[in-house]
Amino acid sequence: MSILTHTSRIPLTVNEGDIDQIGSELDSLHLILPTTPSIPADPPRVPVKVAERIIDLLNDHLYTLCSCSLTCHGWLPRARYQLMTSIRIQSNEDVSSMDDYFTAHPHIAAAVRRVVIEINKEAQFLNAFPVVLLSWLPNLRTYEYSDYWRDEGFSHHHAASLRGIKTYLRVQELKLCGVRFRTGADLARLLISFPLLRILRLGSVFVSDLQDHGGDLTRMARFRDKFSQLSELELTSLDKIYDTDPPGVVGLIVSMCSSPLEILRYEIEYGREDRLKELNLSMFSESESKRPHSVEFSTTATFSDDITAFVEGVTSFLKFPLRHLTIIFTDLRNASVFDDEGVVRGCQQLEEAILTHKIPRLTISFPSAKQNRLAFWSWTIQQRFPRLHGGGKLEICCSSEDLGHDSWEVTAIAASPDGRYFATGAEDGTIIIWSTIAYPQKSLIEISSSFRYVSTLAFSDTGDLLAAIYTDDHDVDVLTVWRVVDGSQLISTEYIKQTCIQSCVWQRDGLDRIHLSALAVESSFSHKVSEPLPVQLLFTSVDNTGNLITSFIPFKSTIFAASNNRGCRQLYAVLSSDGRLAAVVPKNGGSELGCLVWHTADPTEMHRLTIPSNLIPSSVTFVGDTLVIGLDDGTIQWWDLSSFPLATTGPPGGTLTVRDNGQGVSGLSASPAGSFLAAWGPWGPGEYIWSPTSVTLFRKHCGDFLPHVSLQGHTNEVTAACFSSCEQYIATASYTDATVRLWSVTDGSLIWRFTDYSTEVMHVVFSGDGSTLALAYYKGQVVLHPVSRFVRSDVPCAPLTDWYSTR
Repeated sequence: MSILTHTSRIPLTVNEGDIDQIGSELDSLHLILPTTPSIPADPPRVPVKVAERIIDLLNDHLYTLCSCSLTCHGWLPRARYQLMTSIRIQSNEDVSSMDDYFTAHPHIAAAVRRVVIEINKEAQFLNAFPVVLLSWLPNLRTYEYSDYWRDEGFSHHHAASLRGIKTYLRVQELKLCGVRFRTGADLARLLISFPLLRILRLGSVFVSDLQDHGGDLTRMARFRDKFSQLSELELTSLDKIYDTDPPGVVGLIVSMCSSPLEILRYEIEYGREDRLKELNLSMFSESESKRPHSVEFSTTATFSDDITAFVEGVTSFLKFPLRHLTIIFTDLRNASVFDDEGVVRGCQQLEEAILTHKIPRLTISFPSAKQNRLAFWSWTIQQRFPRLHGGGKLEICCSSEDLGHDSWEVTAIAASPDGRYFATGAEDGTIIIWSTIAYPQKSLIEISSSFRYVSTLAFSDTGDLLAAIYTDDHDVDVLTVWRVVDGSQLISTEYIKQTCIQSCVWQRDGLDRIHLSALAVESSFSHKVSEPLPVQLLFTSVDNTGNLITSFIPFKSTIFAASNNRGCRQLYAVLSSDGRLAAVVPKNGGSELGCLVWHTADPTEMHRLTIPSNLIPSSVTFVGDTLVIGLDDGTIQWWDLSSFPLATTGPPGGTLTVRDNGQGVSGLSASPAGSFLAAWGPWGPGEYIWSPTSVTLFRKHCGDFLPHVSLQGHTNEVTAACFSSCEQYIATASYTDATVRLWSVTDGSLIWRFTDYSTEVMHVVFSGDGSTLALAYYKGQVVLHPVSRFVRSDVPCAPLTDWYSTR
């Protein structure tokens, strides 16, 4: 007996011999029943609600919304709705166009929430136009009116336009810029006509009679306490020295408020910080009921003198208690200004005033500062306001959504061989250690020093140590070694004067000791032809117990330097990836110049490679044991240095043309295993700005370099290139077209184009395990992308042997 289970989960008992018969009957039944044709599965689609939510989040991105509206019919209605939530009128044609559009599509008018009218010379009639167009907009919430001509000054607001504006009763936010009213009563009547007005922004607004009478408000008493909803007042200065507090305007608005302002904002433009001391505070001192609850000051100042004047002005404003004080440094990116004596003194006075008036909270914000630098800025500001920090009254904000360095150019980037870390160095001398995990992108530690401009970064093989070379403006460099886990400094060559260190590399000696080899040239030599140039090699050993052994091996070379202005900057000094070989190549051509190469283990035995006198080196790199030099005629030459000794005037092992426009080879990049070489050049006078820029890949085969593929696509000069550790992919960056492109090394096909920011891309590097791609931008942004999102796991690896023999 057998027990079969039915779909109703009721056991059925049948004989063993009946099982075969049941199976055959089921098979015959399957032949009789018609088969259902297979229907291909629909491709995955984004649900409509999800797509509409994404489009709603793009309401501030005009060009992205335009792209969404052209993507498909399903996205058009939502994208068009978001595009119409804010409209801008700048010309007479705009008025006619908008009127025709709303006539044809009356239902779209209900979507408009914000209108901006900007008067210019070609649309002067708008100054007197009653803005009848806005009567189409029943849901208008924000109205902005700008009537400011930088060449002509300010114009008077026409009374007819005032009567038109008064009809928009639902407006909750009003912004007036560059408008002059004839009387204070005109301004008061305009404001009263908006019963729901909560936010008022004024920029360069003047009232003629108030200005003539020095801000006297005795004739404005009938408008007192007529404002019931206004909670925020913002004053922005533009081009007049008294823009921040036009005579009588602030007093008039404050007197019209029936309740205290929740927040009063002063936006101070650069160069007018000292005007804060001249603010008229009489309207606040007369009655406590007129005092704002919170005050916010913002400035674009970046220099210490201007910041000192700004802080002193804020201190002079504090004549009465507040619930909250906010100070915003809009463009500040250099924290060293807070070490200035005047700024320190001003911060002390401000702290004393805050404690005197018992202000419970001070917030200092840095909108240009990256989120990952919050700890650094907090530590800097806490030193200036120790008592507020100790009492829990100090708050520091870094509101930028970007990650990276604070608007400083990223000058160096490196990846640890073990695939754990990235390191980026900036123009201000800061170094940030990043985790290679792209989501969420996270900075692990920030290293600050008194040196500036990080020119080179190099991780040890385990990723535990980081070497950094700092370059100043006097041809004197400093090499430092940092412990990655805590950012502590282990080594510094600051005490070695007049030394120009240009490259460094880590190498392991056995299992318990690693060495750091750095190549340096002395910068204090006379700029005369045939003057011997001293060169020194730095060896630093770090064993597994953390003990450091540093030694310097100086020697004299026979390199001759032509007269120049930058001394050692006229030399390329490079080390091979394993640190065994070193080379110094002069950047200036000449019959007496040559290239010196040697083993780092025996720096006394040097060999000279001859460079043609009519050619000037423009880039140098090692590909394994092969030295490759890019020349200004668009060719590359290479020497195989795997065996010593060499002839004194060793000829190149080969010459290959990379660029035939005579503009030279500006960059070289070798793959990790030395199988490929990438070469590119600068823009030439014969190339048009819209012509593509290519990167040529060469394959190393039997000691020679053979053309492999050409990467076409960048629309401007290429600045960097990097191979992945598996040598399957290469990433290239362009300075001007602001893109990074990911290519297949096998066939040169484009895999992905990254456009994270519209600013210039400076550096690109793969993580040690090839899983993450790091991009560094001119304005300090650092972005990490997981490579697995853009490539397939089944991409074949480029063959490494007998590839050319099959062609």
